[in-house]
Amino acid sequence: MLRLFTDKGELSDYIIRGIVSDIVERYLFITNATEIIPDDMEELIKPYVAERLLFYLEETLYFDIGIPICLATFAKDAIKIDESVEIIRIPEQLQKARQIICKYEVAKEDWVAACATHMIVLHNYNYKKDGDYSFDSIMQDYTCYPLEKIDEIFGMIRVATGYHIGYEHIFCIPKDWIYETIADLNAVYGAKSHFVNPKFVKMSWANLPVSFVTEAQCDEIASLYESYKNNVKKLKFPIMRFNRCMLRDEVDDMTTDACIGLESLLAGSTHTEITNAIASRIPLVFSKVGDPKYLATNGRGYMKKIYNLRSRIVHGDELKDRDIYMDNGENRIYIPKMAVDFLRLTLLFMIKNPTYLKVEEIDAYIDSLVLNS
Repeated sequence: MLRLFTDKGELSDYIIRGIVSDIVERYLFITNATEIIPDDMEELIKPYVAERLLFYLEETLYFDIGIPICLATFAKDAIKIDESVEIIRIPEQLQKARQIICKYEVAKEDWVAACATHMIVLHNYNYKKDGDYSFDSIMQDYTCYPLEKIDEIFGMIRVATGYHIGYEHIFCIPKDWIYETIADLNAVYGAKSHFVNPKFVKMSWANLPVSFVTEAQCDEIASLYESYKNNVKKLKFPIMRFNRCMLRDEVDDMTTDACIGLESLLAGSTHTEITNAIASRIPLVFSKVGDPKYLATNGRGYMKKIYNLRSRIVHGDELKDRDIYMDNGENRIYIPKMAVDFLRLTLLFMIKNPTYLKVEEIDAYIDSLVLNS
């Protein structure tokens, strides 16, 4: 070891002895070795030596990225999203390892982070040792991970299901190398994040809601992501706004972001009478991917309520109960949530029917219906 790193100038005698100790301990934990030393000991320990030294010898380290999906479980153990992305059930050993590496200071955050049965896996990533930052500092900084791609995938799950899911861990899963390890746990290195709706962090672990994603929804997630990739330029912004809505619980933030997302999809080049423009187009959305809670024929009434709330928010007016809630038959609707639901349904419709990303096509379709009738 000393000879190997003599010219490297990066490791002290103390660190090298620590590496040797790590290798032996790893071997002992994994093999559950007894005090009897086997005759082929040198051969048996070589793989452990190799994976530990590769971290120092390789200029490029290859790994996959895992993102546990909090607050949902899936009907399928594996869902292929595309060639480099999948959703899989988290193996038991990996469940243990990820909890050790990403401990939160607050127990309730740990509870939310632990509440995951499946994870998104992003394949074929690498770290090149030619930057100014150490491996440690990069792996423990969530901003160094591909957050934009991660959020796009979470967006597809949220659009397909309507569930308030999120993520609290991001970690790399090394290929053929290790850095530091604990006992016989899987070698994973990661970062804490905070991308779950804060209302769940306030809950006791026993009250955390876990939503179920059906087989049909699993298939739809993959289908939506494929269509999204083909139209990312037009869908990226409203998906970002929708993700923000799902991670917030404040009336003003939810309503404002939902309205901005709806405008980007349904307003087109309209600069005046936006409420009427959106209200005239959203019935088409309801006719294809409607929600039984909302009547397609009451689109204008819904939009008037949403934009009245938005107007009061942006003008700093005091919000009253009638501004935030509306009666809908026997039901009472929470208007901020209705705005978010409308954005989700519109995204679901647009991703499945990208032709209508041009609002002129929506108007032409509506005009044809009027003429034919």
